Amino acid sequence: MEDALAPDASAGAAASAQETSPTSASPKTELNPLPVCKQGSSRELAELTLALAADWDGDDEIYLLQADGSNLVQLTFNQSGDIEPVWSPDGSRLAYVVNADTDPRLFVSGPDGMEGGIVAADTEAKPGHSATVWSPRGDKLAFKSSEELFLVDLEKNRPLNLTRDANLFPREFAFSPDGRRLAFTAGRPSESGRYRLYIINVDGTGLKELRFPVEPVFWPDWHPTRDEILFEGIIPGVSVGLYVATPEGGFVQLPIQRGSTSDLYASWSPDGGMLGYVLGYVGVGSAGQRLPRESIHLATSDGNVDLELVGPPADPNTEFRIHDLVWAPDGRHIAYTTMRGKGSDVEAGQDLFALDICDGSSTLVAEKIDFYSAPSWRPLP
Repeated sequence: MEDALAPDASAGAAASAQETSPTSASPKTELNPLPVCKQGSSRELAELTLALAADWDGDDEIYLLQADGSNLVQLTFNQSGDIEPVWSPDGSRLAYVVNADTDPRLFVSGPDGMEGGIVAADTEAKPGHSATVWSPRGDKLAFKSSEELFLVDLEKNRPLNLTRDANLFPREFAFSPDGRRLAFTAGRPSESGRYRLYIINVDGTGLKELRFPVEPVFWPDWHPTRDEILFEGIIPGVSVGLYVATPEGGFVQLPIQRGSTSDLYASWSPDGGMLGYVLGYVGVGSAGQRLPRESIHLATSDGNVDLELVGPPADPNTEFRIHDLVWAPDGRHIAYTTMRGKGSDVEAGQDLFALDICDGSSTLVAEKIDFYSAPSWRPLP
């Protein structure tokens, strides 16, 4: 390992970061009732480690750094793109996609990038946001290849096509807490944009479609201890909301705020006591232009708590787009990214922040990281 190349710190980069800086909530007494905030102790950002992908040396590489922005270390030094790092549940291994630009494959290494190798060597790993997920025990990886959902047992190193002959195009997916099932969203070739929620056993049996009066659905996240699946549901032209479903097909809409465009990246906190989500709506600038304006919310499933912790800049003519929301293992911090540039300029990348949910403060961790890779927290020892 060597020290990583520092991200661009030019005046232009600094100005761009300032333009997209979030508006963090000031410390508020109403945050104190949160259980994690009443414990009186938490991890310092310097004690928490993040993995990310960034194009700082001419192509995408994997980097590690502390959540306060210190101790930046470059793990990979390839020339064909390494992206999408994801820590194993015990923090002893790191999975990521190598050769992303030419022949993408899953690679699993030790925490320092050493002692690793390609898994499922005959199966292409399709790059995409959050496209690799570890099982709770860390013995399996779920990933997409072409338009199919695969599972590889790391001990046997044999990939299993879970959606073979199902005529489905899987999108996002999540393991059940016991590791025996996967929930995933998928559409059919004949039904463009009509994504529904499915459940399947990890051996490829028991495929089940769950239908709801909201469609399409996105971003399933299985509760860490209960048989409840959080997801985003859309009634086109009417509303966007968050729902919780059971594997038996029951579902309820959560009594929290609803966006006009999306409730993105919703996920349970590590203990399942709360959820974080990105509330999306379209603002109108002074010249009548329509601008995306997004914010980060923290909520309980009963709706008794629903707080905006990060909001767009006060200037109504500034668009503000959030692309990730990832809980830290201490349950007190959240990593999120804000997009650089305007419109759909994904090549501009995004800036990474760490949010303290108890005092509402945001710390800039890194600038210009990869748009297509979500940051990943290393689990606590």
